[in-house]
Amino acid sequence: MRFPLLGFMTKSVTTRLLVLVFAGMSLALSVSAQKNGSRLLSPEAIGIDIEQCANGPIANPNRCNVALGNDGWARGNVNESKSHYKEGEFVPIRLIATGLTVNQQYTVTLGYDFTKGGKYATDYIGDYDETENVLNLPCTGVPGCQPGPTLFPILADPEVAAGFDKISGTADDIVQTPGSFACFGCTIVPGGVSPYTRIGATTGNSSKQFTITFIANAETIVIAYGAHISTRFDWGLLNSAVNISGSPYHNFVVDFPGANGGSRDLQLSASAVIFPAFIVIEKTVVTPTLQTSGGQSFGFSSSATIWPVPSSTFSLVDDVPEPYGDPLLGHPFADRRGGTITSAGIELFGATNAITVTEPTLPTGWSLVGITCVSGVGVNNNTINLGARTVSIVLEEGEVAVCSFHNSLVTPTAAPASISGRAVDSFGNGIGGARVTVVDAQTGDTHVAITSPFGYYTIDGTEVDNFYIMTISHKRYTFADDTRSFTLLDNLVGVDFVANP
Repeated sequence: MRFPLLGFMTKSVTTRLLVLVFAGMSLALSVSAQKNGSRLLSPEAIGIDIEQCANGPIANPNRCNVALGNDGWARGNVNESKSHYKEGEFVPIRLIATGLTVNQQYTVTLGYDFTKGGKYATDYIGDYDETENVLNLPCTGVPGCQPGPTLFPILADPEVAAGFDKISGTADDIVQTPGSFACFGCTIVPGGVSPYTRIGATTGNSSKQFTITFIANAETIVIAYGAHISTRFDWGLLNSAVNISGSPYHNFVVDFPGANGGSRDLQLSASAVIFPAFIVIEKTVVTPTLQTSGGQSFGFSSSATIWPVPSSTFSLVDDVPEPYGDPLLGHPFADRRGGTITSAGIELFGATNAITVTEPTLPTGWSLVGITCVSGVGVNNNTINLGARTVSIVLEEGEVAVCSFHNSLVTPTAAPASISGRAVDSFGNGIGGARVTVVDAQTGDTHVAITSPFGYYTIDGTEVDNFYIMTISHKRYTFADDTRSFTLLDNLVGVDFVANP
């Protein structure tokens, strides 16, 4: 009997049931909207990626200005098979955000590794095109990216400016290369870049973070900047990126409210960074009574044009007294001391690329008494030939070879000369037993002779060009002219003394 009743159900009842079902669905949607709030207004379509320019291996470089997928702009970890950067260069970084609402304001927090184990990795940020100089490089392969960016100055980092000793106004202060954030499809608001916040101690692992607040002018935006690889010139040999292994160059997104998915961390392997070698040639004078070369210039030549002039010949003057400080401490690339020159960065390593430096001729009166080489990084495998006045320098990556040429002023042997004469009384008779003394006024060397029974004497062992003081004395006689002074120019004869009557 139930089935026939269902068959005779009225239309109004059916309508009420349908209305009831849809009302329930509407209530569920309303509750969902209340729970999710802005996620319906600013949907999950917002996506972010952070990428770096993998500029190709050194044997096959590219500039990331064509769409090559992960062989150009890359995510994750990049090694030497995909990139080559030099110490002191800027690695281009780009943040890509999609699905944004035009004219809406957004804030992103970005960061980078500052120190690893107390060594400085990425020390500051600057222009994205400082090293890879292509105007619209960050738009490569990004649909909807608007070329022709707006720029906003990057703040200098006062902690970096103070240098390794962290004291402003001292010799190790660092001048940062100025730069700007490039905003493609967006505008950074006034005051929209925060100061840097350091997380962690610089004696260990630390990072720097900063925020950028911008207005989206398009649904897809790109913010680009460059990450500077720290240098030995700025931080000293033992405190910079050359001493860090692994993948110390992290750049990352800390926070982008409302965004999901995408790459949030980049790593650049130390193997993708080239650390040039340097040659420091130093001139020192080691004469006991002379601590500088007194303005004397010494000429050098090299087998390669490696000098900043550039030239394969140069000259040095030692104008700073010894002792010098340790040439491998502090900043070895600044010519802080007399008689020092430092090569430009050298990227040819190994014995087949040995560089020979020679002191081909010596100024008159000078000799080369020694050549020493000290290596700050790498193996000290240089070959010294003192007789040929050369050193053959074999460099390894990152090595600093400090080679010193030590010179001495040759003191010529003075020609010997003699002084002779006679002592007589007022009648011209010889006086025996008189004491004749000759003293070198500069050295104090003393020469003595006793007159013969006939009054004659001869003094040997004196030298020309020296200044002497000569005296005579006797127990029974006095001499009115008993003291003489003179510069001895040759054998001197007839130096007679006459006693008083």
